[in-house]
Amino acid sequence: MSGRARQSWSMWPLPRVKLLACCLIMISAVAGIVPVAAAEDISGIYEVQDEDGSGSALGIATAPGEVMVYFEGGFAAGATVNTCFCFGQGTADGPDRFKLAARDTDGFNGALVLAPDRLVLEMITPACCGVGFPGAPDFPRSARRPLATCTVKSAKAYFLDLAGKPTKKYVISGDRVEATGADPADEIVVARFTGAKVTIGRLAKSDLDCGRSSDHRPDPAR
Repeated sequence: MSGRARQSWSMWPLPRVKLLACCLIMISAVAGIVPVAAAEDISGIYEVQDEDGSGSALGIATAPGEVMVYFEGGFAAGATVNTCFCFGQGTADGPDRFKLAARDTDGFNGALVLAPDRLVLEMITPACCGVGFPGAPDFPRSARRPLATCTVKSAKAYFLDLAGKPTKKYVISGDRVEATGADPADEIVVARFTGAKVTIGRLAKSDLDCGRSSDHRPDPAR
């Protein structure tokens, strides 16, 4: 409290819970600890048309403090069009930013920044795009649509890490998950399952029945 404050008060009459909270806040301030707020839920699919006429899409699945993204797009490379099929995984780095770290050649280092009117995907030398990649476009928040709703059709489907290896997390037949579009090479989607807690990861599209809701994708060569 400032010495110039006109009203004096004592914290001791406060209930113990409030007193403890006050003490923790003051201790954090003295120690230089700034709590990291959980980022908002931005799960969905965002699509834009790039200036060169090609399309790009960004699929996002979030869990508390975590994010997984799938970026798909194309860019002109001479007389041809190169394509990107990239996965990213990261953790909250404040209320409006996720830090992304590469885990294999399909991944990339960078960040996902949550601006008020758009999402900015910062990709640092992504091997999943190749030489000459100009960077991902910004994705307006207004371009968002829901993730596809899919039903697990396999007896047990394990979530995969970015290297394609099964993790200990899985869903079972009849479970409903939300999913992005699929990587056309490996037919892998980013998915989110909401049970007792939220789980995000990658699932094989062959383990899911998504109807036609996840078939749409931008045309990188348009």
